[in-house]
Amino acid sequence: MEHQEIDFSYSLGEFGWSNIYIAHEQGDLAIRTTHVFNHPLIELLESVISLLKGEKTAEFFWFDEPGSYKVTLEVDADQQHLINFSIIEYASTGKWNENDRTISECSFCVKLQHVSACIYGEMVKLKELMNIGTYSKNRNSEYPYSYVKEFMKEYSIKYS
Repeated sequence: MEHQEIDFSYSLGEFGWSNIYIAHEQGDLAIRTTHVFNHPLIELLESVISLLKGEKTAEFFWFDEPGSYKVTLEVDADQQHLINFSIIEYASTGKWNENDRTISECSFCVKLQHVSACIYGEMVKLKELMNIGTYSKNRNSEYPYSYVKEFMKEYSIKYS
């Protein structure tokens, strides 16, 4: 399968919201997600950590109000260094339901190292921003310190 390079940005918003931006060859994807139903950054980090540790697939949801995004990361069976990255947007309210109407679908293939490096860079950025009092004031309870630390450790083990 042909892989591509992506650009990834994660913005930890104030008062329980985050913004995710993914640029890929087919276009750009901007997602605004709430922390009410789950923590979107923890979901992402747990999933990528599991792939870095050797798992073959990870799946999680990012929720909007209304709407949801089902994210699936699956290691390519033939080329283990690649992952198939899929995001399906659903018209839902609150928790995801298998009967929710699909709004859009986006999928692409990317190197695990590439997407991990993009996330690593965002975690370095967020870690530095959290050192700024005015930034961290309304975000401190939303910043998952232990997950960021674990992700950075697993990334270093895999790619250093």
